[in-house]
Amino acid sequence: MCQVFPPPPIRLKTLAIFFAFPLLASLLQGCSRQGLEAPKGGVEARPTQMKLKRKVELVQIDKEPFQASFETIGHLEAEGQTEIASGVNGLVDEVLFREGQWVDRDTILVLVDQKRFLSALDGARAQEKKAEAALALSRELEGLTRLAGAGSSGEDRVRAAGNSRLAGAELANARSARELAEHNLFRSQVRAPYAGQINQRKVTAGSFLEDRTVIANMANLSRLRLAGYLPEKSAPVLRQVLDQEHRIYSAMVVSSALISPLQGVLTGVLWENGLLPIGYNMEFTLRAVPGEKFKARLFYISSVASPDTHMFECKGMITAVPDMWRLRPGYTAKMTCALPGKSEALVVPEEAVRAGEKGFVLFQPMPRQRSDGVVEWVAKPRVLQLGMRRPGVVEVLEGVREKDWIVRRGADALEDGTPLDITPEMEKALLKSVEAAKAGSGGPANP
Repeated sequence: MCQVFPPPPIRLKTLAIFFAFPLLASLLQGCSRQGLEAPKGGVEARPTQMKLKRKVELVQIDKEPFQASFETIGHLEAEGQTEIASGVNGLVDEVLFREGQWVDRDTILVLVDQKRFLSALDGARAQEKKAEAALALSRELEGLTRLAGAGSSGEDRVRAAGNSRLAGAELANARSARELAEHNLFRSQVRAPYAGQINQRKVTAGSFLEDRTVIANMANLSRLRLAGYLPEKSAPVLRQVLDQEHRIYSAMVVSSALISPLQGVLTGVLWENGLLPIGYNMEFTLRAVPGEKFKARLFYISSVASPDTHMFECKGMITAVPDMWRLRPGYTAKMTCALPGKSEALVVPEEAVRAGEKGFVLFQPMPRQRSDGVVEWVAKPRVLQLGMRRPGVVEVLEGVREKDWIVRRGADALEDGTPLDITPEMEKALLKSVEAAKAGSGGPANP
């Protein structure tokens, strides 16, 4: 009996692979064709090639009265800040002050080698007395020689007169030595040059001093000054204001002096203390005293700019305030200086201006017609030439014109040609502005 075996079954996996090859080939061919046509644009554009419309805030610029101001960093300084030197050589006998002590003018701070300087003074005084006695003796001998008349020779008379003159010269020399010894003794008692507060003490009893050794630092805190630097754009303008104020002050002093000399002196005192209602005031704030504003009357602008920073040093006398004790030399100050105003100037919001490779720029909405005939609004950069500033706005000298529309907010995400999301109402206003610009100048604003 023959046994019949059935044919081997065809595996399902093999059949799946066999039929999958043609299907995969057709899919690859279709994808490659579609991939070649995709960059043509339209609805088939890839997401990375599409520019999304940016929402921005627009504003129409106009001319307005403008008073520029600028900010700079300065510091407070005392009218007098001194490193007190010993002035003599010697050992410190006694220190008569401490840190932070308030002292008056000519208060003795340090005594240096008092015995040595007192001894030198006593010796100089003794030499002076000896010279005085020698001069008196010489003059008596000269007088006796003259009385002798014919009984004395001419040589004796000449010698007596010469001895008197030599004795007079020795007396003058001894007197100078005594005055120098008194001066050295005075300098060995180191005194405060003015009324103020001691800041640092740098010596103790027993220290050896040279004439240039600094024994202490002190400051005159009765009048404080604000010191800072002006940019080269603003310095000439403020210098003109300062010169004009000086002319007004001179005229006031002369007219007051003609009325009464005392009134002229009083006018000068009021000017020095900043109590006259004239003068240019700089406002400033301090980090150490937050929330308060102070004023300083400008009295000095350097005639030469720093070669490194191209800035001019300026100083102002701080107007007295009730809590003046809170101000201290060395505090950092943020200065705000207002410049003479203009009747009108073209200004733009400061937030609309960006710094770019070509300088300062802002963006304007401009119409552009697409290939399908649809008009869209895109951002166009305008390079600006800026003038002065004040908080929040900046003056524009070149780059845009009056009545132009600009991007106020949202410019950080823009570049040349970026589509803008404009509302229909705003689009009507923009079209009206473009038509007005064409009618007025024969072309669009800043094409």
